[in-house]
Amino acid sequence: MKTGKRAIPCDAFTGSFMINQARTVYSCHPLLLSAGNLGKDTLDSILSSPTTRKLLPVVQSCDACWEVCTARSGIRASLPKIGLWAVWNKLLAHLRILDGMKSSRLFPQTAPVGPGPASRNACVRGGNAIGFRRPNMNIAILGIKKLPAFAGADRVVERLLQHYPSGHQFTVYLLKDPDTKPPELGPHIRYVLLPAPRGKHLRPFVFFLLCALHCLWIGRYDVAHVHHSDLGLFCLLLRLKPGLKIVGTFHGDPYTLKKWGGFARTYLRLSERSFVRYCHVLTSVAGSKIRSLPPAAVRKFHHVPNGMEMMPPDIRGAPFDFNAQGLKPGDYILFACGRLESIKGLHHLLDAYIDGYFAEKLLVVGDFSHDAEYSSRMLEACRRSPMTVVKQELLSMAVLAEVIRNCKVFVFPSEQEAMSMMLLEVISCRRPVVCSDIEENLDVVGRDYPYLFRSGDSADLRRVLHLALSEARVGPVAEALLATCALRFDWRVIAGIYVSLYERAGMPSGSGSVTDGRGSIPRSSPCSLLCTTDKKKLL
Repeated sequence: MKTGKRAIPCDAFTGSFMINQARTVYSCHPLLLSAGNLGKDTLDSILSSPTTRKLLPVVQSCDACWEVCTARSGIRASLPKIGLWAVWNKLLAHLRILDGMKSSRLFPQTAPVGPGPASRNACVRGGNAIGFRRPNMNIAILGIKKLPAFAGADRVVERLLQHYPSGHQFTVYLLKDPDTKPPELGPHIRYVLLPAPRGKHLRPFVFFLLCALHCLWIGRYDVAHVHHSDLGLFCLLLRLKPGLKIVGTFHGDPYTLKKWGGFARTYLRLSERSFVRYCHVLTSVAGSKIRSLPPAAVRKFHHVPNGMEMMPPDIRGAPFDFNAQGLKPGDYILFACGRLESIKGLHHLLDAYIDGYFAEKLLVVGDFSHDAEYSSRMLEACRRSPMTVVKQELLSMAVLAEVIRNCKVFVFPSEQEAMSMMLLEVISCRRPVVCSDIEENLDVVGRDYPYLFRSGDSADLRRVLHLALSEARVGPVAEALLATCALRFDWRVIAGIYVSLYERAGMPSGSGSVTDGRGSIPRSSPCSLLCTTDKKKLL
């Protein structure tokens, strides 16, 4: 191995990809950005080119870590951009996931490449490509409570379950509820229903403890996917199970919520530290979470956003009695949320609306039972406005979609979010949305979106809301935002990314596991093969 050049781990060039229905590939790594956006036609032309066919017989692929090695060092001269070869291998794996294929191998299976001439001559790496390398894995899903879901992480998991491939077995832990039956999503999805005592704070703690104990003593899983950092202390229990790898997903920072007291904040901070320490792989739905981490912790993290379900405009939802609410379809302002709490910003909207002299009525929908003090203040404020209509309940997805489709403008004034499913669902319904300029919203709508207002500023919200109600271009703006988000937030691609993380984490120790629990690649793994390729030559 040459010593004059920088040694780079074989997955150092692994990038994150988003692929839309048109097969346009978007990469976020500087090396891959230099290759530009590769569409399906471009990929087909590359893979069917005479140069590619000539090179296929002399290329080897490592079974364990997907490092693409060459049997002949002369292959370098045959490619105009050596970095593109790494892109091709991974992108084709993504495309085959979208097609529902069981194998994502681009090249014929060969013996794993170990230390020796082949590895020393390696000049290109494919990174850890997304693919179905470990069939029939058993994966536990923990951290949610109910399905069908109404809001939050439960809705995220429900969408993921609908798009997970049938090549693996998924077991979802849920609260036992005689009034609710989990949906039938296929033979590869099963449920474990566990009881828990009543109580706002006691019930979730006991439920998650029972989930961890069941997973530890009874379940036979390769991977446990834990949603919410609240379960960080329970991850310590899960680490006691030999061979179980833990994938953890952040859905926000609960300790920053104003509703928690000092003891609860301390517990949640301790839980997050345990979450980061004991999970083998960590993901976050919000890019801002990763940007706030110290450099030493970033290596374990992956930004995997939530997805958006496309809702065709010609399909109507369940009927909603607009007349009973005194509303006219297409002529009301809408605010909707799951659990109503102060961070949702309803008080800012009411301040802007009551003093704004709007001709349209305001419809407020949400669960008012979560924060009693805040809910009572909001109800009192709504009673002072005869133009405000309140619906104090969670609507089913079909009814909520109907309500969103018929609003004139949706207002999203949240002060704090992770990555809001509600915002994505409004966008998918092709309705204009006025939203706060918090970082998580900017990641979705973009910084140049015309209907952003300063978070917490009721006067600015009033100004932007008047603008959205009066402008004729709100329809085209909503359609353009939908087209952009459809490219970036496809549930099929996002589910494939999670499956890739499961498979990488679930690989046996020494066979290319993604981390060793400390966020680093094990040195004994084939993934620790080092490359002496000069990074400048790849660009």
